[in-house]
Amino acid sequence: MTKFVSYVPDEAIEKDAQALLAEYAHARGVTIEAPIAIDDIIEKHLKIGIEFDDTHRLFGVPRSGIGFDPDILGAIFFEQKRIVIDESLDPDANPAKEGRYRYTAAHEVGHWRLHRHLFGKDPAQTSMLDGNAPPSVICRTSQAKARIELQADLYASCVLMPRKLVFAAWDEAFPDRKQRVLQPSEPIDHPFVEIARFENRFPGAAFTESDDQALWLKNSSPEERDKQLSATVAALIGIAPKDELEGMMAAQLVAAHNAAMECYRRAMIGEQTFEGRRENLAQANKLSRTYAALLEALNRHRGKGQQKVTVEHVHVHAGGQAVVGMVAAPRQPGGGDASKIEEQPYAKQIAGQIAHAPEPALPRPDAGRDAVPVARDGERALPDARRQGQGRAEGQ
Repeated sequence: MTKFVSYVPDEAIEKDAQALLAEYAHARGVTIEAPIAIDDIIEKHLKIGIEFDDTHRLFGVPRSGIGFDPDILGAIFFEQKRIVIDESLDPDANPAKEGRYRYTAAHEVGHWRLHRHLFGKDPAQTSMLDGNAPPSVICRTSQAKARIELQADLYASCVLMPRKLVFAAWDEAFPDRKQRVLQPSEPIDHPFVEIARFENRFPGAAFTESDDQALWLKNSSPEERDKQLSATVAALIGIAPKDELEGMMAAQLVAAHNAAMECYRRAMIGEQTFEGRRENLAQANKLSRTYAALLEALNRHRGKGQQKVTVEHVHVHAGGQAVVGMVAAPRQPGGGDASKIEEQPYAKQIAGQIAHAPEPALPRPDAGRDAVPVARDGERALPDARRQGQGRAEGQ
């Protein structure tokens, strides 16, 4: 069952993460430096135990998905002060998973600091010896978009990468503070967007500048290249793809936009033939239409299409008038564009005729009706069955 979690500003989450690091540094008499000692913070400062286990077997959830990768990476028991992390992330058994383990551990710390007060004392968790006690929060990759998980993710980022340490490392690597787009020199297994890279190593740093093949960078200076790459990454971040399909559409949007702008730039070159200018403008027009179609497809995929309101019942009461259907001004005599009818001298006269055209009043749904005689069982005088014939003598 997903717990309802109220909105918490990002600044408040970062402030609490900084407070936790300050508390740990003061209590242990240490200096906060990278890498953050997340194990010591959990076990020695917060007094929370960490253990590894097969989380799917422990919680009775079968594995599914590609390669049967674990969906449950961690869980926390608030009452028992206990964190369980899937055994596949054990850094001793899988050193390559150490980074993922550290992030998962910090993620659970985020739940402890942000959400512990939301969970009342559960009688099922009162006994430390009860192995069947349910966890307070189960962290699953399939539920990563839930608000409770997003808040814990941000908390983990703020704890493992404090703002001051990140800025200090950046200033040490790049004293000029120039904007740069960096990627690790080794390929990144990104689930949505893949950015190609070219080798241009910085002295003493294991990073390379990234290059998106959708950009024209051959004629760009290093400063212009940095601006183009920064703009591309900013565009992808702004689009914020939520799944693989949105990631592909985001990459195509960036590519179509840059291609259209390049065609527009080439069309503005002064010394070129008329045919060359026309061809560049035609290609730019096609690319702009492609961009608009991609944007519309992305909005439809996200459920942001146009809304349609249909009116099925119209009630007109006594004294009221209504026109049901498409109403358009009459075409100008002799042809012409009806959309410009308001510009003609007789436009106001026609509009007045449409607005004040006399129409018969429609009957109300509750209009009065004439009374109709109703049969009843009351006693009534009956007419005489015999009539006096014409010419008969009276008394005969």
